[in-house]
Amino acid sequence: MQLIVRVIVGVIGLLGLAMACAIWLHPENMAAQLGLSVANVLGPATIRADLAGFFAASGLLALGAAIRNEARYAGVVALLVAVALVGRLFDIASRGFEAQLAQPMIIEAVLVVLFAFAYRQLNRA
Repeated sequence: MQLIVRVIVGVIGLLGLAMACAIWLHPENMAAQLGLSVANVLGPATIRADLAGFFAASGLLALGAAIRNEARYAGVVALLVAVALVGRLFDIASRGFEAQLAQPMIIEAVLVVLFAFAYRQLNRA
């Protein structure tokens, strides 16, 4: 079971790094796909720093969890994604629910559960 968890966590880590690279290389395109618009020169820099930074950090931590069999790295990824999900819940509380919000929230909820499970499974003998 632990090997399966490590492989899944590693694949998710690679996907996170791929997303970060896509954002770094094409911030305006990725922003548009994520529902953001770039108003001035600060926009691409912020997208590269904040969005790509989030995906790169979570991807690197996920890879670290998978490669090193390190539960605490998986716990940090669970926390990062959970905080992002809370941000979406704040948005719903302030503006109401829109159907477009469901998909990213489901993905984030699944990732939180998966990384919480990985936190419990990794580092076991």
